[in-house]
Formats: sequence, C-alpha cells, structure tokens
Amino acid sequence: MKILHFAAAILILISPVASAQNLDATQQYKRCPANAASMADSRRCDSEELDRQKALLTAEYKIITAGASPSATANLDKAQKAWVTYRDLDCKAKSSAIPGSGASDAYFECMLQHIRVRKLQLENYWSL
Repeated sequence: MKILHFAAAILILISPVASAQNLDATQQYKRCPANAASMADSRRCDSEELDRQKALLTAEYKIITAGASPSATANLDKAQKAWVTYRDLDCKAKSSAIPGSGASDAYFECMLQHIRVRKLQLENYWSL
C-alpha cells in the first residue's frame, strides 16, 4: 500500500497538468525551450523564468504593502518570510523524492506552483 501511495505522489509531481505553460509562464519562457540546444540551456530557461516569476511576485507584494499601515506591513512581512521558508522546504522535499534529473524538473514545477498561488493570494489580499 505504501508503494502505491509513493507511486501516486510521483505521478502527481511530474504531471503535465503542472507544466510551466499552465502556470502563467512569461512570453520569454514560452519561447526559450525552442532555442534550448542542451539540458544546460533548458535549465537556464527554468532558472531565468523563476527569477522573472519571483520579480512579479515581489512587485505584487510591493503593491499591497504600499497603502498598508506599518502594523499590517510588519505582519505581512513576517507572513511572507514564513511563506518563503515553507515554499523552499516543500519544494526541496518534493524534488528529493524524485531520482535523477527529474528532481530538477520537480523543483522548478513546485516553485512555479507555489509562486502562482501566492501571487493570486496577494492580488486578492485586501478583498477579504
């Protein structure tokens, strides 16, 4: 039974449903794999996309804190730092369950999933 659970978890992690194209990938990323001649080029595409997505997340964060009170900003800063720690540990755990080069793909997909969800949370932060 444990083997079935493990196999299901692996399938979920590498599912094409979670592909970068479905996670609001930037136009630069959508073009990048077509120009990737090697695995190193593909990893560079992934790394650059993560940098762009993190920048978009940071921009959204700055928008919501711009009009917030100092108290709300301080609490949000603490929450954001906790979220970053959670995201990093979660993706490290997920990717460590995948053998070989698939671990890198799993890490990338996990990071994009977390960033996408967090961007949505921040976009709707004050609408509660």
